[in-house]
Amino acid sequence: MITINLLPRRPLPMRREAGGLHRSLVLGIVSVLLSGTVCWGWGSSLLEQRDLVRQEKRSKEQMLSSMIANTQNDKKRLEAKGRQSRLMPHAQFLAKDSRRRNLPILILDEISQSLEPLDLWLLALSIEGDDVFIEGKALSHKAVGQFIQSLEESRMFGRLIRMETQPHILHEDHVMQKFSLQFTTQGLAL
Repeated sequence: MITINLLPRRPLPMRREAGGLHRSLVLGIVSVLLSGTVCWGWGSSLLEQRDLVRQEKRSKEQMLSSMIANTQNDKKRLEAKGRQSRLMPHAQFLAKDSRRRNLPILILDEISQSLEPLDLWLLALSIEGDDVFIEGKALSHKAVGQFIQSLEESRMFGRLIRMETQPHILHEDHVMQKFSLQFTTQGLAL
């Protein structure tokens, strides 16, 4: 006998599709979760890299600003040294010039201190370079000798280069000494 089932039956492929749909749904959810996890991990690593790049940028900016400050300080230092080197010869010239201008005053002061206890006076004083020429009159040879010794011991005069004395008769009973001296002032720092 042949039986015919007139009730419609589900086709076999449909049953397979239901199991496949369930499997596809699970695979889809897993793949979405997996891709979400991967994207989240990748996003967090990008954020970490961004933070590292920002920190590196800040540190480089700080280094750059300190280098700029150092460069500006170096420029200022170099400018100051340049000004100093340009002004130093001028300052040395002015100092030397002021010492040269004061030299006659200092020499005259030293000579006047050497004249005080002696019996002599000056007629002429001239300064030429490092040499000092003194002319004067004294009451005795001893006074001229003491004057020369006093000048040689002073801080202004170096050695005696030339000395001349001549008798100068004032009255028949009174003879004076006319003298001329040449000293060097090489001991002075001009």
